[in-house]
Amino acid sequence: MSKVRAVYTIFRLAITSLHPVSRPLIYFCILMSLKAIRLLKTCDEINLARQLLYKIYIQEMKWSFKPENPTKFHIQQSSDGKNMLCDAFDHEAVWGGFYTGDSLVATCRVLTRENSLGKLDLELYNTKRFPSLSKIYTPCIEFQRFAVEKEHRGSGKISPLLVLFVLEYAMVRKTGVCCAAPLRALPFYSFKIGFETLHTNFYYGEGKDEKASFVMFCPCDKVVDAIQAAKNLLVSANHA
Repeated sequence: MSKVRAVYTIFRLAITSLHPVSRPLIYFCILMSLKAIRLLKTCDEINLARQLLYKIYIQEMKWSFKPENPTKFHIQQSSDGKNMLCDAFDHEAVWGGFYTGDSLVATCRVLTRENSLGKLDLELYNTKRFPSLSKIYTPCIEFQRFAVEKEHRGSGKISPLLVLFVLEYAMVRKTGVCCAAPLRALPFYSFKIGFETLHTNFYYGEGKDEKASFVMFCPCDKVVDAIQAAKNLLVSANHA
């Protein structure tokens, strides 16, 4: 038995003795400890992710939002005076990050319905007016706040690792995954690994300059296939 396989076996046996509610997140933390994506848990780590979001979403993509918005987006300064893109779910979401050395160069997060509002972020925007979005009301998590520093976007490795972070969390929780973003901001691999397109012209209501968003979905019974497809992308990137 390989060392990694032996470690997984020991962890699985240990986790079966835990309370069912705590098992998914604990197992997921163990899974991530064996990969390049780091789980962001401290305030300082999450603040670095929020600074990266500000840099890419606000400065680079010129994204704007209405002062009064359901997600409660706002700009906040960190203790060292750096701007951060913040919202109501920052401390209820599960954040992941990719580091090179001590520098955070990519991030994303997972939002479940186990939050103060009891809803996914996408559900705050009157999604029920679109019959095609009914699938997100099944057991589902939301893939959000995907951001990669410009100089690291061409490697073909970081993006699949981030999507594996999300998909493996979904696999542990036995849920599907939804994701909404303008086409240029969507991780390209969403199309390659089996996410289906639920809507191509979704608007959050942010104003006249808002870009239409695609809403993507991977059902629970396709998550394992999507994980394998993402791993295949990683293999291809490593051989490129």
